[in-house]
Amino acid sequence: MCKAISKIRFHWHTFWHKHNKALVKDAHCEVLKAKLIEKARYHCSKAIRLQTEIRSQS
Repeated sequence: MCKAISKIRFHWHTFWHKHNKALVKDAHCEVLKAKLIEKARYHCSKAIRLQTEIRSQS
């Protein structure tokens, strides 16, 4: 995949990871907190994978 597209995807997943982590702090319902944490973990793992991919393309 093109390095520029990988960087865009990396920033996209990083943004959503941070956004979901911030929402967890404000959530009152434990079910909602669990869903937000799960989404944050998903985006974090994608961001880590993309970061590794970007570094290997250099």
